Amino acid sequence: MISVLGLGTALVGLAGMGTGDRFLSGILLAAGGWVVLTAPFAGVRVDGRGLRYRGVARRDFLPWSEVASVETGSLGGRLWNANVPVVTTRGGTEMTLLMLAGYEGWGGRPNARVREQAGTMTRRAALAREDARAAGATTAGLTLHRLVTRDQWNRYAAREAVYARADTPRGEVTLTRGPGVGRDPEEIANGAERWTLDLRGETRMVLFRICAGGYGSRWSLGRGVDGEFDGVPFRYSGRSALRPSRRAVVLEGDGIDVRFVHRGFGQVLVEGGERAALYGGLRGWDLTDASDPAVLAACVHEWAGAGHFLRTPVFREL
Repeated sequence: MISVLGLGTALVGLAGMGTGDRFLSGILLAAGGWVVLTAPFAGVRVDGRGLRYRGVARRDFLPWSEVASVETGSLGGRLWNANVPVVTTRGGTEMTLLMLAGYEGWGGRPNARVREQAGTMTRRAALAREDARAAGATTAGLTLHRLVTRDQWNRYAAREAVYARADTPRGEVTLTRGPGVGRDPEEIANGAERWTLDLRGETRMVLFRICAGGYGSRWSLGRGVDGEFDGVPFRYSGRSALRPSRRAVVLEGDGIDVRFVHRGFGQVLVEGGERAALYGGLRGWDLTDASDPAVLAACVHEWAGAGHFLRTPVFREL
């Protein structure tokens, strides 16, 4: 399937070379050619240690102990649809295995192969977790648990309910989502919600108007979200740019200064000008030395998908 899409892109670019816009045609030809050349060597390998993913633009290894869930997602539009396995790590990162995508059947029936592959990975991950518990293994840092399905998570929370929880060095965090009060038609149309975060059973942080879903959360963070931590107002916002030094996700208020920035090859949590945590790729955040506001900010950062602002706008959709 990926090879066909790459070949189609390359042919469109080749056909456009005879027109006036050779720059765009050259980009399409180069991108499509790269996909055609790399797709035969791409794929997913599953063994007792974990899964190895090799795509046309990235390579990853994810041990089973780091897999939280494997669900079947959807791709496509009005004319065609496809299914693809989506792996969610314990750190809250989603990894879409595009090389395993398969078309849906007639009448929207799920692709049997994709469903079976997702089930196999789910069973492997469950066995690894059981082995880890039997061995008495413990997890440091941040471990996220989504309590609803992927589709429910991306939909508007019409009723107040607990959607997720997290195990952190500062104690358990729970996320309650419910209807918010939009200030303008745009917030109402995008589904503004009220997010409440409890730490150790006590309400500590509230976000008054944050939208759910990938586009909704990015839109609301781009314009800024008002919130409170222990009754102290703060502003939560994200900023994207071509230069890595200008990208940031900021939670700022009276006595509150938590920032997520891009340094080197990863994300860093900075509190009060000092580095408080480092993002370890698919393994998530290490918050061993972080304070309560920083821990809650890290949870919101992952649940809202705010890491989008820290990736380069050129390649972050690949």
